[in-house]
Amino acid sequence: MVRIVGYPVQIGEREAKAAIVYAPVSTRNSRAVCRRINGMPLEAAKKYLGSLLDESANINGRHHTFAAEQILVLLESAQKNAEFRGLGKTRIRTIIAEEARRMIRRKRKGGRQFKLTHLKVVLQEVEKPKEGAKKGPKAMETATEKKAGDAAADKKSEETVEKQTGEEKTEKTEHAKEKKHEKHEHAH
Repeated sequence: MVRIVGYPVQIGEREAKAAIVYAPVSTRNSRAVCRRINGMPLEAAKKYLGSLLDESANINGRHHTFAAEQILVLLESAQKNAEFRGLGKTRIRTIIAEEARRMIRRKRKGGRQFKLTHLKVVLQEVEKPKEGAKKGPKAMETATEKKAGDAAADKKSEETVEKQTGEEKTEKTEHAKEKKHEKHEHAH
């Protein structure tokens, strides 16, 4: 007996998930399709599944149309979940097909077993590069220059704070000396 388990990875803030439990497809065929589309951008994966349904593409000479149809439904559900969470362009982080419990239909002598599968997917938002960001070694040089400039600015601000606090300290000590002197005069 196979247990229904959770998702294979932790779900982050910028991710969306979806699942189909007891999908009426072969686990073996579903795993073949999942292996092929794992890590693809969502739109490319949907396009590939459409070509499997049209039988213009194949996996090891087979089209796996039933599995492709169920996985396409799963991806559309995950895409709607991603839109609801406010995610932009996404890619498939993880997609798995787990074997489910087999159900027996008692129409014939001994019955017939259904092939059932649990399908789960996690979509991850694609990171957008920052505008104006430089690539290559020059970008690293400018970053180190900025850090050096920040360190110099910090030193200057520390010096000004020290000067201000030093002046305050001298004022306080002078004030304390005057009070002490006044007390000493009153005592005599």
